[in-house]
Amino acid sequence: MTAPEASWLRERILERVPDTLLAHLVAGDQGLDPANPYPWFDPACVGASAAVREVLQHAHIFSLFMEGASRLYGVLVAEAYEEAGFTSLPGVTAVHLEGYQTWWEAVEQQRHLLEMWDQDAFWGFVRRRNERVSLLTQSFVERWSQFVLNGTAKDALQPESQARVVVAERERTVKRRQARLANFKLLELWGGGTGGGLTYRWPTVRTIVTDIHEGLRHA
Repeated sequence: MTAPEASWLRERILERVPDTLLAHLVAGDQGLDPANPYPWFDPACVGASAAVREVLQHAHIFSLFMEGASRLYGVLVAEAYEEAGFTSLPGVTAVHLEGYQTWWEAVEQQRHLLEMWDQDAFWGFVRRRNERVSLLTQSFVERWSQFVLNGTAKDALQPESQARVVVAERERTVKRRQARLANFKLLELWGGGTGGGLTYRWPTVRTIVTDIHEGLRHA
């Protein structure tokens, strides 16, 4: 990115989306850690305004909560895949089980954050920006969050776990006939993805901010 392009883009960001994390990052000159997958762990984000840090905390907690649902879904699909007799992904269930257990260890380490989460404030923030988020989605998030907080999610790998039922029902509700757990053909075509926490397109943001900083340094 040339210096004029970088300057123009920075000014547009500061003008159109002030008081955001993106504006904070382009206004400063602190580099971003390319090895960091999440914005809330990057030192450049720590100095943002209190309002931005509050949003980051909501994003962090929501990502940690929902990573568990994503990883449990991966376990369910992997189990169904192997039970159906497919063999193109050897050991895939073990991979997903390990991912889920690693996530639970992270939950235990950051439980204080999860327990202090103000879900009313979170949903108020979400609906001020997107009123179309369905009540079904909110209900699923709240129910899964409760599984995590009360420890039920720890035992979600057991066949009789209610958490497994809720995650499977969520896929059927959202995807209907395209649900892998109910569609043999789609199950066969599954690529084995392991899931993970929400990054909110942070790698893309990091690239844009880095390009702007580099362009400005050439001015």
